[in-house]
Amino acid sequence: MGISVVSPVAPFSACFNASTIENRPDGLVVPTIVLGLRNDAFWQMTGPANSLKLVKDTVYCSAFVDGGSKAKTSIVIGGHQMQFNIMEFDIPRSRLGFSPPVQV
Repeated sequence: MGISVVSPVAPFSACFNASTIENRPDGLVVPTIVLGLRNDAFWQMTGPANSLKLVKDTVYCSAFVDGGSKAKTSIVIGGHQMQFNIMEFDIPRSRLGFSPPVQV
């Protein structure tokens, strides 16, 4: 895709030169991210809405933060990734349901 990496901007570790990300009328062109879940389930994130954060005028960062091996919170999927998705938390069965991205 020809996207150039730049120095990280805290708290993010993977950042990119905004001018090297193709911008089409329907949005930025970025790789699809697929999260593998239990029981062969997966969550596919397409487009930048859930995967990139503009942190400076010229820098986008991958909107994922490493919580470390001893994270202090049980939330692994962040609020940025949840945007534009309908989420269902089934606490008694320890399950998470999610919709495809909703159009706003």
